[in-house]
Amino acid sequence: MPATLTDDTITAEDSDDRSVVRLVADRLAERGIPSAIEEEHWLTLPGAGGEFYADAYGQVVWAFRLPPAQCDDPVRIVRTILRLLGAEDLAGLDFSPAPRDTLRRTVGAALHALGLAVRLVVSEDAVAWRVCVELAVSDPSRPSRGEVRLADNGELSWSCLCGPEPGLAAEDIAHTLATVLHCP
Repeated sequence: MPATLTDDTITAEDSDDRSVVRLVADRLAERGIPSAIEEEHWLTLPGAGGEFYADAYGQVVWAFRLPPAQCDDPVRIVRTILRLLGAEDLAGLDFSPAPRDTLRRTVGAALHALGLAVRLVVSEDAVAWRVCVELAVSDPSRPSRGEVRLADNGELSWSCLCGPEPGLAAEDIAHTLATVLHCP
């Protein structure tokens, strides 16, 4: 059942992490997107909507997957990343993936060509003998929008700060989630 706010509970001006989760849940419910507060810091979104987390320091992370038909589409991934970074004005994107190019390279090259900061983040798991390479993207002209990562397995994650400068308001975070979840 979606969480909702009442007039005498939490407002957008409250700065504790729980209010961010509750406010985001309420704003998503207003847009017809159900969510469930699992714990005071966690919000679960339907389907591939993933999980939303906000900690006591204002750090926000949303990890999710695009629908199966879209998770291998570099144009869809680029547009999703642009929405998360608040860079829809850069969406006049026209590119064609080079044959035999990887998804990560195609997406990274397109975003770099738009002037975004793109880097690779490599992490290793010495116990399972695995290496993970993620594409990390940010917009230097919009630092408050945080960073988006594209993992090897196709998972996207968006992290930013919630609160006063240099963070985003909880309303803006909820609007971004709703926009990404509703865009084809």
